[in-house]
Amino acid sequence: HHKAQVLGDATVSSQLVFPPVTSGQGFFLPDSPLFFLDQFSQKIKLLLAFSSEQKARVRSQIAGERLAELRIMLERQNPEGINVALSQLTKEVGFAAKELSDAAAQGADVKLLAKQINEDIKFQRKLLNLVADQTSGVLRNQLKTARHALKEAKVEVEDELPEDELENEIKEGLLDEVENEVDEASE
Repeated sequence: HHKAQVLGDATVSSQLVFPPVTSGQGFFLPDSPLFFLDQFSQKIKLLLAFSSEQKARVRSQIAGERLAELRIMLERQNPEGINVALSQLTKEVGFAAKELSDAAAQGADVKLLAKQINEDIKFQRKLLNLVADQTSGVLRNQLKTARHALKEAKVEVEDELPEDELENEIKEGLLDEVENEVDEASE
């Protein structure tokens, strides 16, 4: 009965359309008792990343893994796994944005990395929105909250984009927000 509460009464995981993601999941999934080993290996990768730029790349890759794991947790209808994947996804994206800002503050040219991370976040937000539109209840709210957290990180990443791309991102972001607000109001 918990699965119905998480996915909403009318939502069945087999009905969800979750397009393939570019990253693969970690070796241990969030519902595994050995998931801490996956997190430990990622901490080692972060320790071996000496610059803020490298840390931003690693954190962006970890976020991609969490998105892939979210897909699996949704298929398994695992509420705890969904919570872990979503919270870790938002946390890693936020840290990637911070590391990118730190690298820029240290004088590194991060424009290409900012563009890559920005595209990753746009893709992640698009997927979260797609799944949220197919769900109801607690899960829908969790996905919307995660999408909002990714938006905040995206704004921080956009600060490091070249001027012309920043203008385009602002326009796209405004159109996206207006569309989402209209959808919310119509519901």
